[in-house]
Amino acid sequence: MKTALAFLAVIVLLSSCASTSGSLFEDTVAVEEGKEESEERPPRSRRTERDRESVWDDDEQEDRRTDGGISIRLTPPTQAFSVVSNPPGAEVYINGSYRGLTPLRIYAKKEGLYTIDLHKDGCLPLSDTVAYKGGNVIYRYALTQLYGNLLIGVEPQAASILFDSDKIRNGRATRVPAGVSELQISAFGYQTHREQVNVPADSLTERQIRLKKAAAFRISSVDLDRTFFDPSKPGPAGTIRVTIGVTTAGTSEARIVDAQNHVVYRLSLRFDSWTRQFRWNGRDSNGARLPDGVYTLIVETQSGEGKPTESWERKIYIDRNDVVYFRSLWSGSAGLLYAPCPDVLLPGSKQLSFLFQSHVRATGHRTPANLALRMGFIGHNEIDIQTGMITGLDVDAVPFFTSIAWKKILLDKVDTEGFSLAAQLKLAYQNVDTDTQMNFTGISAGIPLAYWMYELGLFFTPEIIMAPSTVTFDPAEESKKGLFTWAYLRFGVVLNSDLVMVGVSTSLRTEPFDSGLLIDPPFTIGAEIHFRIPDTSIVLSFAANALIRRIDDYFISAGPGIGYIRQN
Repeated sequence: MKTALAFLAVIVLLSSCASTSGSLFEDTVAVEEGKEESEERPPRSRRTERDRESVWDDDEQEDRRTDGGISIRLTPPTQAFSVVSNPPGAEVYINGSYRGLTPLRIYAKKEGLYTIDLHKDGCLPLSDTVAYKGGNVIYRYALTQLYGNLLIGVEPQAASILFDSDKIRNGRATRVPAGVSELQISAFGYQTHREQVNVPADSLTERQIRLKKAAAFRISSVDLDRTFFDPSKPGPAGTIRVTIGVTTAGTSEARIVDAQNHVVYRLSLRFDSWTRQFRWNGRDSNGARLPDGVYTLIVETQSGEGKPTESWERKIYIDRNDVVYFRSLWSGSAGLLYAPCPDVLLPGSKQLSFLFQSHVRATGHRTPANLALRMGFIGHNEIDIQTGMITGLDVDAVPFFTSIAWKKILLDKVDTEGFSLAAQLKLAYQNVDTDTQMNFTGISAGIPLAYWMYELGLFFTPEIIMAPSTVTFDPAEESKKGLFTWAYLRFGVVLNSDLVMVGVSTSLRTEPFDSGLLIDPPFTIGAEIHFRIPDTSIVLSFAANALIRRIDDYFISAGPGIGYIRQN
């Protein structure tokens, strides 16, 4: 029943996107465009208008000094020409003197004739005389590549042959660029052969190579695609993928032991290529479900007498309660659109997301777009980075915003119900004076708090911000400059499931504290829904928000998004 009500609330809000009223949209766009309203509006009583006179009079210059001082301007050299070649890396000689490798920038003290000579192995030399007339000039040259023929005969026949990263065939002459390049020959069960080979132009270069057998069978790597996982998840998300690299053909054994060092899973492995993969689904060798806890993967090779000769170990964590959910970063910190949540990603886990919301009218549109990255670290820490811009405005410089936030869990819920708490610091910047994303320029500190009832979470975050200016949505009013402190009050409700997450959030901003504890309209409310495509890490999103100044003065934006989340 709760799920149905939450979905209904989201649908009602999203379906209302077509109806807007009032002048808040025009005011917001006007402030972001830096325009003044044609119709005069008296400034609000709680603020005073700033002196708009220019710092400099019409007959003064900015670098003029009236106190007897001296103004010094340091200007880097601007007289330079650049030499660029294709392919790059050619030796450059200017008037017979070696100057470096292309691409090369050369500062010229005077104008005149310069002789440029280019030399590169495998290419014809090139010489040119240029008349340099000052300024910044680029001289581009296409070198004539020379070619030769290379014939490599290798035992075994199935070996892979790379010459300068290009694959060539065994026992067949191949046309290759002249000059010195690296030859690399490899085959499973043999030692890799590497050497530098000089191929003269218009000639045939031959090499006959017999690879040496590899040394004794050894494990070169053991990698996991994640260390934490929940076996109850469907598809690949509910398994661990193990990749083992070896030097040659052989056999080994993989064992998984529990915290009491009891073997719960055993698998014999035979290698006939460089790597072998297998998946573990969190069950024992009999298919029984294993409890949450810490497990150890052990991969061993054995001698002919059956004694272990090499052992690799990796930790694996089964945790069905520590589920990672996709979160929005619209206001700079992961959670809902306007209310951060206290949960963080597991160490090594990542989320990348893109979301835009647009408001379209006959007079134009306003479309902020947000690109965000979320990363989990050891010690229950998370870093959130987001950046974006606002398109659709009639301005030369597109408004943009960016922020970075750090979050650490202080208290986590023990079971399916209870409180969770985190500490958060955020540094944000935007080049407009509106605050439609509730992520204003400044340094802020918050305490994200949540109460969980199974998959239903109630969010509340009090947040204090120190900002270098005040917020304004009135084009007839200028933002004050200085140091100001005010509070945000953020609320949200979220309903999680394995494939779908829906949420509603709101944020209120107070006046600067020196003006009293009053609410500073407009306030925001947002609704969102995220759907993870089954058996993938891809998430599709849709979100809407309303910016409300009065009951009859608001506008609504909506738009889609896409994301990727990987749990380590």
